[in-house]
Amino acid sequence: MDATQQQQTNTLEETPNLPKPVPANDGYVPNPLDESAQLYLQSNYGKAYDLFTKAQLEIFTSMDFFSRISRYIAKVPTTKIPTAGVGLAPGSHELVFYWNPNFFANLTLAQVKAVQIHEFYHVTFNHLTARKREPHNIWNIATDLAINSIIFKMSESAGKSSIDLPGDLWLPGKGPSDEQMEALKKQ
Repeated sequence: MDATQQQQTNTLEETPNLPKPVPANDGYVPNPLDESAQLYLQSNYGKAYDLFTKAQLEIFTSMDFFSRISRYIAKVPTTKIPTAGVGLAPGSHELVFYWNPNFFANLTLAQVKAVQIHEFYHVTFNHLTARKREPHNIWNIATDLAINSIIFKMSESAGKSSIDLPGDLWLPGKGPSDEQMEALKKQ
């Protein structure tokens, strides 16, 4: 391990906010002390992992564009976020898909696919890099609305049994209330 790799490793280990990413194409056997290992022991994790993996396989076999994006993103289960999100790993330029097993365990396979595609669109549209705007909360709502409207159209043409947005996601015309927007502006 050279000095640059050691520095990146140290940076990741010193960042308590998010779990360390796992290289996207490696088989992953968790360290018994990390959060991923703790999630394995929870009952929701097995169901969520099965759904997550099945959705990935369906995307790999039927959606070449998204499968190519997915191959370059590390997948990290965590309970430190409420649903899912993509970002850059702390201290590196590696893309990471963070996903909460407790959220995914309550979704259908079609909904898991929709959430995965939603996160891949954030990468596709450069929402993490060149197009990132402030304030972050308002920017995130705007990008979510745009992406969800695309996925909604996809689900209409593919059929809800194939791709289906979870019921509580925002769509244009069905977005946050005025009160929710005011609360987000204050964060």
